[in-house]
Amino acid sequence: MEQMRLAVRIPAEYAARAYGAVKEFGVISREEWQVDGTWVGVVEMPAGLHAAFLDRLGKLTQGAMQTRILR
Repeated sequence: MEQMRLAVRIPAEYAARAYGAVKEFGVISREEWQVDGTWVGVVEMPAGLHAAFLDRLGKLTQGAMQTRILR
């Protein structure tokens, strides 16, 4: 199964709610809570879950999250 790594940034107002969802989709290999409460992390997950992950986080954060595929 192909794995992918994503950098994820979730604003403070959604971080607590969305953190659990992030953990459901994959393994968090790095994470950091910023001073303002924003959560930044790297998530490793099966590539087939990418679309569902973006959909779920998009709903939880009202589209305010940022993701980037890492190589």
